[in-house]
Amino acid sequence: MNLLKPTTNRSAAYFLARLSQNVELHDAIVESGGLEACAKIAGDSDLECQEYAVFSLAYLATNRELQRPLVELGVPKTLVTLMGIQVTAS
Repeated sequence: MNLLKPTTNRSAAYFLARLSQNVELHDAIVESGGLEACAKIAGDSDLECQEYAVFSLAYLATNRELQRPLVELGVPKTLVTLMGIQVTAS
């Protein structure tokens, strides 16, 4: 159950996406549980949250050191699923 308001979730997802753009912050994101949080946000029912999560995951995936952990979290499957949802919704 999600106790946060949708706008709070969107703001958090947006902020994570912005942080993920900076490679120098990737270690801090990982250490604070950001990979898991991002994967969880990608499963949010709010499409805007999902979109921000996809941006975050794309930025994080450019870091070779994070590619294996992202795969282990099931991120590729999540992204393919989200892409399918976006295509059907269009």
